[in-house]
Amino acid sequence: ERAELADREAEEARQKVRAIENPFSLNNMINWLLTSGMRILGILAGMFGLLWLLRRLVHQLTNIIAARTQRGSLRDRENRAQTLSSVFHHTAAVIIIVAGSLMILSEIGIDIVPLMGGVAVVGLAVAFGAQNLIRDYFYGFMIILENQYGINDVVRIGNVAGLVERINLRITVLRDLEGVAH
Repeated sequence: ERAELADREAEEARQKVRAIENPFSLNNMINWLLTSGMRILGILAGMFGLLWLLRRLVHQLTNIIAARTQRGSLRDRENRAQTLSSVFHHTAAVIIIVAGSLMILSEIGIDIVPLMGGVAVVGLAVAFGAQNLIRDYFYGFMIILENQYGINDVVRIGNVAGLVERINLRITVLRDLEGVAH
């Protein structure tokens, strides 16, 4: 009788251990949602909040740059400010999204240290293989820094002439007289 009672207690204990170890048990899922799930929602809210704040900051930055610069006409100053602000916005948005994604991966339980080490090695290999890409980014930085041209300028690049619609460190989008984007 005592042996049967001990067997029943042992079986109940095994069932409790299985329930505790099962990540999809209702109790474990609720605990995960209340801890990690809330932190992930906080990270996502922080990312969206920073992106919203960045958008507002870039708008203010455009106005400040346009007002403080003395070179060129008002339209030229606004176009240069818009160009610089769009490059800043794009770069900062990428940093916010990558950092937030790494935080979420870490919260889920993925060890990001080997991931970052692997990305660094792959990045170094790609950098050697993509020297032209890096050169393009450098040239784009110099174009923007030296104010060679900006948004709403009419330029000729190679055999294509048109209005500069968008510019960042890598590409310049021109719209020609026929309305074709290059």
